[in-house]
Amino acid sequence: MATNPNNNLNLRGTVISEPFYTKRKSDGVEFACSFILGVQRNYRNKGAYLSDQILCQMENEERMQLCHQYLQKGVEISLVGALRTVVDEQGHYSMHVLTESFTATASKPSTYDVDIDINQLPFSK
Repeated sequence: MATNPNNNLNLRGTVISEPFYTKRKSDGVEFACSFILGVQRNYRNKGAYLSDQILCQMENEERMQLCHQYLQKGVEISLVGALRTVVDEQGHYSMHVLTESFTATASKPSTYDVDIDINQLPFSK
């Protein structure tokens, strides 16, 4: 994915969902890994910080394997990506961050095996 200087995001937050995997061919993307990133806002509401929950996606088999190896719920990351708008069959719009790269800034101990078989991943529909 080539970086577009007009659509470039830098986010830092905590992965708040276990990554989930999709296998599809309808939009030209065969493999994808999605996760939800919690990003703390820079202000307090009634004494507590609020956070935004942002759907992030990594496309293609190579990036999906990186997602599987290094991301799990509770890992703090910094990521670089771009906003992407998608229209479903009913005409509803949704947005997600198409993640180009990420760096773990703090993490919990990994429980994932590094060697994976793409056919053994828990694909969602």
